[in-house]
Amino acid sequence: MTLGPQYQKGEVYITTLKESLDWTPWTRGIKSWAQTHHIWEYVNPEGTVVLEEPLRPSWEELLEKVGQRPHRGSFPNEENKYKAAREDFNEKLQDAKDLFRYKEKTFQDQLDRFKAREKAMMQIEEVIKKSISEGLQGETLIQLTPRDKIKELKQKVLPSAEEEKNLIDERYHQIINKKGTRDWKAWAEQLDQVILDSRDLAVSTINDTKIRQDFLKGTEEWDPSWPMTIRLLDALLERTGLPATPLRTLIADFKREVGFRKKGKPQKTPGVNNANNAPRSSDQRTRNGPEGSHKCPACKQHWVKKDEWWESCWTFRAMFQKDPPEGWIPRDHLKEAINQHLKENPLDKTKAMEWKPKAKDITVPQNNNNSSKQANTVSHVHSTNTVKTLSRTRQSMIQG
Repeated sequence: MTLGPQYQKGEVYITTLKESLDWTPWTRGIKSWAQTHHIWEYVNPEGTVVLEEPLRPSWEELLEKVGQRPHRGSFPNEENKYKAAREDFNEKLQDAKDLFRYKEKTFQDQLDRFKAREKAMMQIEEVIKKSISEGLQGETLIQLTPRDKIKELKQKVLPSAEEEKNLIDERYHQIINKKGTRDWKAWAEQLDQVILDSRDLAVSTINDTKIRQDFLKGTEEWDPSWPMTIRLLDALLERTGLPATPLRTLIADFKREVGFRKKGKPQKTPGVNNANNAPRSSDQRTRNGPEGSHKCPACKQHWVKKDEWWESCWTFRAMFQKDPPEGWIPRDHLKEAINQHLKENPLDKTKAMEWKPKAKDITVPQNNNNSSKQANTVSHVHSTNTVKTLSRTRQSMIQG
């Protein structure tokens, strides 16, 4: 299956239906388009509702319910009764007129909606036609209603719901196991799409916990410091009794971070397979950092703006008990890199060992009556870079 080709209709992107792997994203696109135009209930292959033109209200029917106008001759020598009957008739007639005007207005609104939906029903015929491969088209399909078209296509493309679950699993593993250079934003969008498709099924085939672990491991190839920060914040949130960032919010944060870095760095950086946490050489790590900054000369994992790199190097601070962030566990290859740097730079070693931090680097919200207001205040100060808290529910992390 090729994840790229899509048919665009308005603001809805629909994957081209060619084979079984395309079925779930294709039906999602069709459903999204139909819902946007308020016709899904008439297109839903599981439904039975049919679009029908509204009936125009009948004045004659309402007038018949009012009854006959009273005649003077029917009330001989009964002026008061005649007057009361006439007033009653006039009131009923006025009520009927008011009701008819209301029904006329309601009918016109219903008719306008019907015409718009009737037009959308014709348009979705084109949407379906243009979003399926030539091999799936035919005379029989053309003659069917949109609902029956979807049913027919499902029989051709997707024999069973069980196979659909297996196909989603296959798509998931294709995406999550991808290695090397790629468009990271598109990669995250594809993963997000698989999650949505999985949740559309009666029984989800993919566990969110596993996706989270796989996703963070996959982003290590993009920048190992980003997932490292996420794991640290997840641990802090768990320790304080707060929920972790929702999975899809985390993916959205990652896409934004990728976009931010692209804007600040027009030059593309080749992807590096860092699945085994192998240390990257300085010539491999060519991403631009903040203006006037340079890579930490010891661990080469974060940006610093001054020569005192040890002040903002979490790994160094954890190695030598200099108030590291709570829960920070340094990696072995980074500890080796720092030890090697200190060995080769005795002046740095002397200054770093003599330095004493002024304050803790981690601020954790306390569980009290204001805990609901503090749910989004887990913050982390890392020298010149800040892991910013998102006001939605969690944080969008910017790791230097």
